[in-house]
Amino acid sequence: MWYESDSSDTSVLQRSLAANGVLMPLLAHATEADGLHLIDGFQRAQFLQSKGQQTVACQILAAATPVQQILEILLWEQRSWVLTSTIGKVKFIRFAVELGLDEQCLIQQFLPLLDFQPDRRVLKKCLAVSELPIFVLAFCEHKNYTLKRCIQLTRYPKELLMRVFSWNQELNLTASIVEELLDNLQNTMRANDSSMVDFERNSQTQLLFATDMSPA
Repeated sequence: MWYESDSSDTSVLQRSLAANGVLMPLLAHATEADGLHLIDGFQRAQFLQSKGQQTVACQILAAATPVQQILEILLWEQRSWVLTSTIGKVKFIRFAVELGLDEQCLIQQFLPLLDFQPDRRVLKKCLAVSELPIFVLAFCEHKNYTLKRCIQLTRYPKELLMRVFSWNQELNLTASIVEELLDNLQNTMRANDSSMVDFERNSQTQLLFATDMSPA
């Protein structure tokens, strides 16, 4: 399933739906088992379902529709977000892989459309970024990270990423502080052959988090 932006303000979408209804039909792909695979419009469908609406306008692509054509339609309909967001591009690439698009087609046709070089190494980097935790991707999108900065985050252990970004919910850290924390913590743990558990149990660490660390 294709998900719209995780960090977007959904209240704007909800107000629009409440006032105007669905202006753009959902997009679904018929499956060979006579089912439907929702491709675009998850947030719209979720909101309407919460309001008790049972039906919604939907464009249904035939089961025989080539994957490449499905992705071309999706890219066109979501271009205002996908083409202006590194995370949007990365999620589009991940979705293309999940749909089974031929790798060479993805590299030669779609990477250039996303302003990436048609190179398998770029594809691998984008897929690595797409595997970051959801809240990390949301942070990257909110801070408008470049692909280079996103790739840097893939080099940290997921345990470290999860802990540092969990602190961000309380401390509202800037992107530069997050990156500095990740670097310093990783270097410290390597030097001391310690883990995140050891770091958090440290008395000085506990004292630090008992104070107000929020940036002014």
